[in-house]
Amino acid sequence: MKPDLYLTVLDPATADFKESAQTYLDRADAVLLHAAENSTGPAWERVSLKPVVNRPTFAIRPPDYVTPEVVEFVRARLSSSPQ
Repeated sequence: MKPDLYLTVLDPATADFKESAQTYLDRADAVLLHAAENSTGPAWERVSLKPVVNRPTFAIRPPDYVTPEVVEFVRARLSSSPQ
């Protein structure tokens, strides 16, 4: 099964990076990236972000996980996908 749209949510401050998330990272249409205030870099070990380096990335901050930019991206992608 292949979804019409797949957004992955990444939090560089959280060391736990699920194996399933890593496995399907290359299928993400866009990345929702937790914007850290005082980030010193990702806490992940042995995780490559190469599969999403050229994907649209949207900064998110709690509690506003769904920004107007994300809504517009989703709306545009879903309106262009075959029914």
